Amino acid sequence: VKSPGIPESIRETTLVAPFNDLERVKSLSEENELAAIVVEPVMGNAGCIPPEDGFLDGLRDICNDNNILLFFDEVITGFRLSLGGAQEYFNVTPDLVTLGKIIGGGFPIGAFAGKKDIMKLVEPEGKVFHAGTFSGHPITMTAGLATLKELENQKVIDKTTKYAEELAETLREESGKTVNQIASMLQIFFTESEAHTADDVRATDKKAYKRFHQALLKKGVFIPPARSECWFVSSAHSKEDLKITKEVLKETFSEFE
Repeated sequence: VKSPGIPESIRETTLVAPFNDLERVKSLSEENELAAIVVEPVMGNAGCIPPEDGFLDGLRDICNDNNILLFFDEVITGFRLSLGGAQEYFNVTPDLVTLGKIIGGGFPIGAFAGKKDIMKLVEPEGKVFHAGTFSGHPITMTAGLATLKELENQKVIDKTTKYAEELAETLREESGKTVNQIASMLQIFFTESEAHTADDVRATDKKAYKRFHQALLKKGVFIPPARSECWFVSSAHSKEDLKITKEVLKETFSEFE
């Protein structure tokens, strides 16, 4: 909303509440006539921040009580936390959802889905226009279908989750810092405090993370260059990859000042 180029009218009609702050969302819903609540069920663009117990359920209740649409941004969490994404993982069903990344098997893709009564409003059955030059591109569809077929084997998600848990454990033991992890998503924050919101992440040591990133890069391990992003474990990562990464992490922290 703060980005240059965003019309003032958009800013005026968009309200922002901190992630995991259910009371703030309740206040906004009582003080304003909201059309929708849009949320990443796990914040992947502010580091890795899982929802606190009851947060997503609370959003669903607020929406139900006030005739508000609940919209999950599952571009990251879709097919990553579980085959049914975050909505299956947390047992909270949104009204609308966006998907991407994984469903394209590495190719550019975007998708949206929702409850039948909402989707009926989209052309050709409804009046809401939707089209794209590359929509349904055959190469992307082929790669995406192959990826989803592979993910039907639950062992894939179990494996990536296990590897992420091991990496998170190593990071905590070697650094003594805060590490958030859920399924195959994780991130380290250079602080001893917990990270539950984007403000918590912004308060962590940015320079230390940058030095950490550069130190790992020199040793052949690439992680996101910013603390506001997530580490992701891929199904392509092997036991040997995991072993090497853990060894490099231990070596790096032994040298880290």
